Amino acid sequence: VIDFPWRDFSTVTFGYSLSSPHLHTVVSTQYRDMRLTLEHVQKLGYRRIGLVLAKDHDLRTDRNYLAAYLVHEYGTEGEPPPPPLLLRAYEDAAALGEWLRRHRPDAIVGAVKDVILRNLRQLGLRLPGDLGVAFPNLGRADPRVAGVVESSTEIGAVAVDVLVAMIH
Repeated sequence: VIDFPWRDFSTVTFGYSLSSPHLHTVVSTQYRDMRLTLEHVQKLGYRRIGLVLAKDHDLRTDRNYLAAYLVHEYGTEGEPPPPPLLLRAYEDAAALGEWLRRHRPDAIVGAVKDVILRNLRQLGLRLPGDLGVAFPNLGRADPRVAGVVESSTEIGAVAVDVLVAMIH
């Protein structure tokens, strides 16, 4: 929340982190990026795909990743998918480990790549040997994981275009 009289200014935000005031927003196509990630993971042969998100990150992305996961996974025939894991904090390796033991996904999708990969290594998992991992929001290509590479340069250019249009 930012308390400021924004009515007299042209403003654009990046993402959904700002809950108040409601301003023009530019963001990646989070819902579609998650759907593409899930489709790719399935094409690689994975069937029990789980979702790992932190609760606050879920809210800051307007629940787009969770919505795409639920629509995709519960719309797929076969065995029901693992329930999504919504962590209090991404660093909660113990909760991740318990969820993995209980629900036994063969792959996971999530956000905040570096923390999730560190947690999985801390749990002693070999990637991709023990578990497939993919992310819908990679900042750049990473040969260790699959996912969608977001172009922050293009997102920034769109934000500038929106701002210039507002000023005009």
